[in-house]
Amino acid sequence: MNIEHITLETSDTFSTLFDKVVEVHKKLFPDATLQSQCDKYDEEYEEFDNADDGEEVCYEYADMFIVAAGISRFNKHLGEYLSQLMVKSLGDSSKMRMEFAEAIVDKMNKNIDRKWNNNNGLYKHTTIN
Repeated sequence: MNIEHITLETSDTFSTLFDKVVEVHKKLFPDATLQSQCDKYDEEYEEFDNADDGEEVCYEYADMFIVAAGISRFNKHLGEYLSQLMVKSLGDSSKMRMEFAEAIVDKMNKNIDRKWNNNNGLYKHTTIN
């Protein structure tokens, strides 16, 4: 499967970034379901909650944002609500907001490059990068 990497443009907002992630998510995880994405969100939240350092926390939070985009494929309002809560929690810190946006792009592009196993719509990567 040939999916183009996403980029972070200076004109991007979290809303446009969210839309980019949704479009890639549809291609990368075509058999995902609302239930599989909710289960994945729980899994990513646990990883976020157990993260040790700032960079790991940011990347796990990015994973949650990506899964929120996946949830929006099936329940638009829920997925958007989750992502908006995440962004709002960053406050007005330009530095934190930029680091979060960059982490989302980095993690989504890593996901594009990975190989995935699909178990009834619940995807787990088989390669680590």
